[in-house]
Amino acid sequence: MTNEHDYLRKARILFEMAESVAGTPAADTYNERAMALCAKFGIDQAEARRRADAPEQAPIVSEVIRLQGKYIPLQANLLHAIGTALHCATIYSPFGKCVIVYGTTDHILRVRLLFRSLTTQMLIGAANSVPEPPFDHHQVRAYRRSWIIGFIRTIQARLTQVEEAAVANSPGTSLMLRDDGDRAKETMRRENKGSIVSSKTVGARDGRGERHGAQAGARADIGNTAVRGRPALGR
Repeated sequence: MTNEHDYLRKARILFEMAESVAGTPAADTYNERAMALCAKFGIDQAEARRRADAPEQAPIVSEVIRLQGKYIPLQANLLHAIGTALHCATIYSPFGKCVIVYGTTDHILRVRLLFRSLTTQMLIGAANSVPEPPFDHHQVRAYRRSWIIGFIRTIQARLTQVEEAAVANSPGTSLMLRDDGDRAKETMRRENKGSIVSSKTVGARDGRGERHGAQAGARADIGNTAVRGRPALGR
């Protein structure tokens, strides 16, 4: 029998291959295969818990994810979006430039893999995006920030849809996964006496950049093959 953790090991390799050819059709193929493995891991683990003779709640743990590079607050927003879709809770520490993720070990493993891949795609996409001329330095900054906001919003919507569809194909896991998410939020609030980071960001916005980022988020392959027999979203 295949070890479930092998799915994540193989997915990590595929994500690394996708990052090396980011923005190409080959990257889409690698991402699709990697996310199918990640989703299979998540559902298989939930099914194993459900089928246990004396099922117990998986413990809620926390993990600190350090942020680096450009657009740190927006990277935190991306991590929050992914975590929310995958039954986790997050809190951002702007002073430490890190995000604390709360959830079961299995969900956090998936969040970490997705965040690494989508952050790379997001930063490359933003760096390659410029408004239509004429434009100045400030306009480029606003455009790219808006592009990222649109990208994150679309990614969160798509991840939520894909996760819900995958759960629909695994009867009995819905309540368990909802409970995982609720317990993650409760633990985060109890330990931090705060709330999960907002998706809002401060600064000038550019409507065109936000639309273009949303379009890129719709094209980003987030593993829709996990939804058995259904076509990819946003294609």
